[in-house]
Amino acid sequence: CKIKSIVVRSNGATTADLTSIAVTGGTSNVVTFIDSTTGLRANIAAADQQVSWQGRATLAATKTIVITLAGTGATAVDLQVDIEYEAIADGGYLV
Repeated sequence: CKIKSIVVRSNGATTADLTSIAVTGGTSNVVTFIDSTTGLRANIAAADQQVSWQGRATLAATKTIVITLAGTGATAVDLQVDIEYEAIADGGYLV
């Protein structure tokens, strides 16, 4: 799959427990889409605040995209992740 963009948006329940988020992909997470500096809680602490990545990266059919939440507690957060992609092999999809 060709990854075109990734957007992480707060739905308003981002708590003080959350320190940052990061979005990576590929084997051993070698592709960094959104790093923990961009994904600081201050950037997604209120409803509709968002961080994003735009570009072009390809991931093989067996690879994954990982979202890592770092913080100090277990309070739930409410984030939405939108990934724009294009299948570059017949039948390609994201799971």
